[in-house]
Amino acid sequence: MNTAQFILNKELLEAAKKGDLIRVEELLRQGADPLGSSDANDQNEHILGELFYSSADDEKVANMMPELLRLFFAHGMDIAARNILDDD
Repeated sequence: MNTAQFILNKELLEAAKKGDLIRVEELLRQGADPLGSSDANDQNEHILGELFYSSADDEKVANMMPELLRLFFAHGMDIAARNILDDD
């Protein structure tokens, strides 16, 4: 993954945590990947996982999850294709 992708993904994570759905959608249109990493040093982490983890402690993120998921799926997020749920 290139640096530009990490930057987009990091911006996506930040916008999602802030609840800025307009910015989230803009970033998704630009190619941000909710199943991609926002950390070049830890490419096994993915934004969706970080958001679910954050939602346990952050009510704002928890309340935004249904809308965030709708946007992610509307912009082509395919969990099965990326084997996100597979621990192997």
